[in-house]
Amino acid sequence: MKQFPEVIKYLSRNDGQNVRREHFSFSPRMPVGDFFEEQDTSEGVQWVKLSHEEIPSRIQAITGKRGRPRNTEKAKAKEMPKVKRGRGRPPKVKVTDLLSKMDARVLKKLETQEVLSDEDKLKMTKIKKKMRQKVQNKQKQEAKTAKPKETKSKEAKKKPKAPIKKEKSKPERTKPEKPKEKGKLKEKVKPKEKKVAPSGKVPR
Repeated sequence: MKQFPEVIKYLSRNDGQNVRREHFSFSPRMPVGDFFEEQDTSEGVQWVKLSHEEIPSRIQAITGKRGRPRNTEKAKAKEMPKVKRGRGRPPKVKVTDLLSKMDARVLKKLETQEVLSDEDKLKMTKIKKKMRQKVQNKQKQEAKTAKPKETKSKEAKKKPKAPIKKEKSKPERTKPEKPKEKGKLKEKVKPKEKKVAPSGKVPR
């Protein structure tokens, strides 16, 4: 029996014996009674009594951590950094946000009422006029702020680029090609014939 539930099952099945929960221990520091282990011997499988030195190591092996294995997929998902999204369009400004708190409250009350008196109608029209004026003013301000940005970008485009000095490439000095000498045909010089004087006496 390696776990506590197995001990409880064993005790529930064998009620008649004098063995109880107190006779079992899973702590290596508190050995209770004698410890036996099933081992294969030459005579077959038998229960062998363990020595006091072997008991702590066996109990530690039994009571080791047996939690669930770590879910690697979840761990990877947590470790992966979230991709930052680019800035999209700014949120639309609600018309009620442009009004003061008092005007916004009055407008809500008037909208909830089904039947409106003349005074209430006048209030509604005044508040709506204010809303329109504020919206128009805001649009004008946005247009003004957008124009200088456009002009700056245009000016930046119009600015001529700084002239880049091109270094004149020095003409490479080429060595004058020597005219190829035409191979002169060497004429075979005939050996000069020696004039041999005729033998004989020269007349006086």
